[in-house]
Amino acid sequence: GASCPPTHFDLQANLATVPAIVDVQGYFYPQAGNVISVSPSGGDFATIVDAMAFLQGLIDNSDPDAPAEGNAYIVEVGPGQYVGQVTMVPYVTIRGAGGTCATSITYAGGGAGTSTAAAVTTADQAFLESLCITATATGGPTVIGGIYVPAGGGGSSVTQIYDVSVAVDGTGATDAYGVSAGTGSQLDLGLSQVNVAGATTVNNG
Repeated sequence: GASCPPTHFDLQANLATVPAIVDVQGYFYPQAGNVISVSPSGGDFATIVDAMAFLQGLIDNSDPDAPAEGNAYIVEVGPGQYVGQVTMVPYVTIRGAGGTCATSITYAGGGAGTSTAAAVTTADQAFLESLCITATATGGPTVIGGIYVPAGGGGSSVTQIYDVSVAVDGTGATDAYGVSAGTGSQLDLGLSQVNVAGATTVNNG
């Protein structure tokens, strides 16, 4: 249906008589109304950073509508370039629109360590779909990264990344990485590309 476009799930067989068995591990789908739009013109928020700050505020204030298990959110991001370092909250999907790299997150900076250096830091049950993420080292940081998946707390931290392109320019940095997952986290990566260059030490995954 309209809420599950072909880019999310597609099966193709050479013979029409070939059977297929699909095992769904599990999913979180927003209740009615738990969809937030981001667009510089006419969205609920103009930036992804602002949308994440709003959702984090709901959590901080123990709002009954805050993102949680059984109350997930989708942040639908319209085509365009969104500048800034994005820190996600649990049970939230950031989904780009408009096709390959029509929606991009661009971050220039870096940090002293892996956990502070990424363009996007995910959270438990936080998903990224149909985005391009570009990170460029500026100001001589020690580390620059594309996506950081935090270490699991009491359980595992689960992140899914689908149809995402990550490009990191580590020129001027000591270390650069595309996607880094902390201890105890679980990363599911599908149909995505990672390209890292320019630093003294380069990690492609």
